[in-house]
Amino acid sequence: MRSAPCAIALSIACLSAGCRDAATPTANGIADASVANDGDAARDANRAALLAKLRARVAAHPDDGASLYAIAQLESHSGHADATLDALARLDAIGWDYPPDDDVFPSVRDTPRYREIAARIASREPRASTSTTAFTIAERGLVPEGIAFDPRSGTFYVSSIARRKVVAVDAQGRARDVVRERQDGLMQALGMKVDAKRDLLWVASADEKTGDAGVFAFDPSSGALRRRARLSGGHLLNDLAFDERGSLFVTDSIGGGVYLMVPAADTLLPYLEPGTFLYPNGIALSDAKARVFVAHLDGVSIVDRNTKTISALAHDARISLGGIDGLALHGNALYAIQNGLGHPRIVRFDLDDAMTRVERATPLETAN
Repeated sequence: MRSAPCAIALSIACLSAGCRDAATPTANGIADASVANDGDAARDANRAALLAKLRARVAAHPDDGASLYAIAQLESHSGHADATLDALARLDAIGWDYPPDDDVFPSVRDTPRYREIAARIASREPRASTSTTAFTIAERGLVPEGIAFDPRSGTFYVSSIARRKVVAVDAQGRARDVVRERQDGLMQALGMKVDAKRDLLWVASADEKTGDAGVFAFDPSSGALRRRARLSGGHLLNDLAFDERGSLFVTDSIGGGVYLMVPAADTLLPYLEPGTFLYPNGIALSDAKARVFVAHLDGVSIVDRNTKTISALAHDARISLGGIDGLALHGNALYAIQNGLGHPRIVRFDLDDAMTRVERATPLETAN
């Protein structure tokens, strides 16, 4: 997404410093971290440390395109044109097919070498455009982020970062504010899910400037508040999922952990400790396999619900699981909004029977 709270690559250097107020990034690039709270020296040190980690990953796994793309972004925003182009050239050499976003590389985007590399990558981009317009919201300036669907009524819910509210769109395409601006202390509205069994609309919410965050459960019809839990300072609750018992799992993108809220208490408790992941975002659950899938900057991890053991979702080197924002599970397939690696796309990742490995990746919407 375009806004700071939900962009996959929200100022990687700033994230590594743990700062709370990052500049707004472009569609899927790293923000200029010059406003980092810890100052320029700390910012530069954190960038250098992160670059070292990324380069170590690439040294161990030369086909790690997500790390190469992140290196290119960091080098670009450090003003290192040659290093930026070298990283992009390595992406081209491994057959990368996510065209870079020109706005992410302002220091090199007008150079002949960049244009040549970008053109070659773009020539490999898969083409898939089968979607149609479901509805249009007339209100401008919403900066929509999350979307949820209620199968009982056919209603879609759209969260607004800028307006700090939730819009409901009925089966006839009519829009109304089901949760008013800043209602019940709602902050920037991010990921959402409808729990039809318990008649709840769950909304993850955060204030990027203060680092405060929370989850809110509203009545899907009236918008009345049903449940709420908050965290103060240093958090960005971004996306959520619930299990068959109604327990809520929430990613904390800034903190790097996952929180749990059980039905019996309106309290968020650490499920996976802060720092477990770098910018966790999309999350999906499999009750049948007792698994939690967490998308983060590096890819997708599997958490065993019984042991809390964490393992990487295995995949072929030609498949990248980096840069995923929204994530959903249907049957044996994960559906992802992949917008942190260049041009955004929607992808279906078909899993094996054990749900531990990606068998194939199919772009469903890209280059449209």
